[in-house]
Amino acid sequence: MWRPTVSQKSNNTIKYFLKLWSSVSETLTFIFLVAGIPLLMAVVNKLRRNAVTPRDQFAISYGGLRGEICFSLVFLIDGFPKKRLFITATIVIFLFTVFVQGMTIKPLVELMEVKRRNRAPPTVSETGGTAQCWSRLPTILPTAYPL
Repeated sequence: MWRPTVSQKSNNTIKYFLKLWSSVSETLTFIFLVAGIPLLMAVVNKLRRNAVTPRDQFAISYGGLRGEICFSLVFLIDGFPKKRLFITATIVIFLFTVFVQGMTIKPLVELMEVKRRNRAPPTVSETGGTAQCWSRLPTILPTAYPL
C-alpha cells in the first residue's frame, strides 16, 4: 500500500515555495529583458569589432518574450474560480503582442535606421532555377539514357 513520504505540512510548504520561486523567476526574467540586455551588450561590445548600438538593443528588447512564461504559469493555477478568464486574457494579450509587435517591428527598425545585414545574392533554388532544370528533364533523359 502506498503511503506519502512527506507530511501534509511539508507538502504545503514545498507547494508554496515552488509557487514563490516561479513568481521570482518570472520577475527576474522581465527585469533581465529591461536591464539585462544593455548590461549584456556592454560586455559583448568589448569583444566585438562592430558594437551593438542602443538602437539595436531597443530592437532586440522590443522583439523579446511575448508571454510564453505567463501563458505557462496561468495553467499552473489550481483551484482558482476565474482560471478560464485568466487563460483567455493571457491568450488575447499574447496574440495582441505577437501581431502588433510583429507588424510594427519592420517600420520601427526602418524609422530608427538600424543597420541591417546585406542580403546575399539569391541562390539557384530561390530564383527558380530548379524549376527550369525539372522542366528540361524530359529532353535530357532520352538523350542521356537511350533505350
